[in-house]
Amino acid sequence: MRRIALCMLVSVLALVGCAEEQSNQAKTKKTAESDAKPAEPVIIPISSDLQFHGEAQVQENQVHFTLSLENTGENPAYLQFSSGHQFEIVVSEQGKGEIYRYSNGKMFTQALIDLPVEPGETKIWEDTWKGQLEPEKTYIITFQLLPRTINEKEVKPSMLTDTKILTVERSKETN
Repeated sequence: MRRIALCMLVSVLALVGCAEEQSNQAKTKKTAESDAKPAEPVIIPISSDLQFHGEAQVQENQVHFTLSLENTGENPAYLQFSSGHQFEIVVSEQGKGEIYRYSNGKMFTQALIDLPVEPGETKIWEDTWKGQLEPEKTYIITFQLLPRTINEKEVKPSMLTDTKILTVERSKETN
C-alpha cells in the first residue's frame, strides 16, 4: 500500500513540475513576443547604381513593352523574386481606368528566383500586348519590377516603378 501511495505521490509531483515548467516557458515566450516589434521592410534607396526604365513602342496591332534594369555601380546587385511574376505592366486610359494588366489571366511559378546583376550588366524583360491603342487618346503606362529583396534587404514594390504617358497620334493616310 505504501508503494502505491509513494508511486502516486511521485507521479503527481512530476506532473506538477512539468506543468509549472511549461507555464514558465509560455510566460517567457509571451514576454519575448511582446518585446519584439513587428518587422517592417527595410527601405533601401535605389541608388544611382541601379537604373530602372520602362518603354512602350506602338506597332500596327500591338504594343511592345521593354523593362530594363542596369547596374551602373562597381558591385553586383542580387535580386530575389518570390515567384515567376517578376514584373507588372499596367496600361490605363486617362480618365477611364485600367485597360491592360500584364498579370491578368496568367499563372506564375511559386518559387524563389535569384537574379544577380553584375556591374555594367543590363537585365531586360519584355512583353507584347495584342491590344490596340486608339488614336488621339492619352494612356498612362506603369512599369514595375517586383523583387522581394535586393542584396538580401526587403524592398517595397513601389521602389522600382517607372511611369510613362503616351499619346497615340492619328496615322497619316495617303490617298
